[in-house]
Amino acid sequence: MVMKVNLIGQTYIDHIFNIDDVVYGDTNKLDNVTSNLGGIYNISKNVPIMDYNHITTGKTEATIINDIKKSIRTSFTRRISNVIIFEKFPHAQWTHIAYLDDIEFYNKIKPQTPYSIDFCTTQDRIPYLEIMKNSDLIFDSRERSYLYKSINIDTPIILHEPNRIDCIINNELSCSIDIEPIKNISVNGAGDIFAGYFIFFYYKDHSLIDSMKKASKKTKIILKGIRDEKI
Repeated sequence: MVMKVNLIGQTYIDHIFNIDDVVYGDTNKLDNVTSNLGGIYNISKNVPIMDYNHITTGKTEATIINDIKKSIRTSFTRRISNVIIFEKFPHAQWTHIAYLDDIEFYNKIKPQTPYSIDFCTTQDRIPYLEIMKNSDLIFDSRERSYLYKSINIDTPIILHEPNRIDCIINNELSCSIDIEPIKNISVNGAGDIFAGYFIFFYYKDHSLIDSMKKASKKTKIILKGIRDEKI
């Protein structure tokens, strides 16, 4: 039976500008420009091994600059609308919320399943502490690890970046893996794809280290395909 997942988050309309090598303060030539749905849709589009219900919390427009040579991205967002989320969701085995810090009425979300949350900004995490404590997994960029210095909870906090993934439990490093970064790729959606595969593998065997390794490997495969196909 295929695992059913509720995906909760803003409907992001991504306008993606791909540039081979961004030179700041100068004129840059665009490699190509695309528009598509991002956020939770990065999971459902790229992790086809699960079945999904999309539950929108509103609409956001995002302008994304992909620096291909450096394999980094910068985004600018503009909120278009918000939706109040009700407490009853479709039947599922798991719920994933992305991104908790970009949802206006996040305190209305009360999943009836095991659930994970993802963050995307540098906002203080303390206001989200209660929902973090009750969650089963937390995802964030390792670049924002300083936001978790005062967060002492037993929920695994998965901090990822291109060359390393850490798992923090009770404010201590529980496990980690080193990764060989991929060069010259578009990394847009990488964190979402990684989270999607991590959830799938973790739900199957509850091994944090194996989920890190397998999700990282699958994410690399997807990103290489994205670059090759000029998406």
